[in-house]
Amino acid sequence: MTSEAFAAELRRTIDQLQHAAESGSVQLPPKYGFSFEAQRSIVRFAPGSLAPLAVQLGEVKQISDILFAARVNALDGIQRVRVSDDDIAGPQTDYLNDACVTNSLAVLTPYAVTFRSFSPELASVLTGFAASSYGLIVKAVNIAPAGAARRQLAHRPHIINKAVRVRLPRLWLPARAGAACRPFCRNNFYASRWRWLS
Repeated sequence: MTSEAFAAELRRTIDQLQHAAESGSVQLPPKYGFSFEAQRSIVRFAPGSLAPLAVQLGEVKQISDILFAARVNALDGIQRVRVSDDDIAGPQTDYLNDACVTNSLAVLTPYAVTFRSFSPELASVLTGFAASSYGLIVKAVNIAPAGAARRQLAHRPHIINKAVRVRLPRLWLPARAGAACRPFCRNNFYASRWRWLS
């Protein structure tokens, strides 16, 4: 794959994800780049970075598709591991300080995802990860009441389905037969844990 081809595919994928979010009524940060803000406007990429960036783009798309299918209220962010020298120029909120881990069976790539939803949507997200043919594994979930929801529901404590901010520390993506297993990492997602951003 050439730099120009990847640049075109990156922009097309980000555009598709933004339209999918809009169609599913999922709120995104303004002009959200799905953790590829550093690569979004360039055409030439750092040497040796096209393959790992292409893998991460596919993984971020799979994670996003599951969130949009579950119709979460808002996607606040996805974080990934730096795999390119170009990532240094990107916003720090797009990246984890973790690294991918390779063992005899897999390359474990951590991701962290932060989104806002009600309990049924959270259940749908976890079900989507569990049912994924990519073998995504959630290692941990951190939940906190969303600020606005907390204020709106403070006078109605009997309501159980409160909007929550969810943090998944670890997500795994096992590979298909004959390929290396690949975990997803975001916001301190590791082979051993998933964490959502707060």
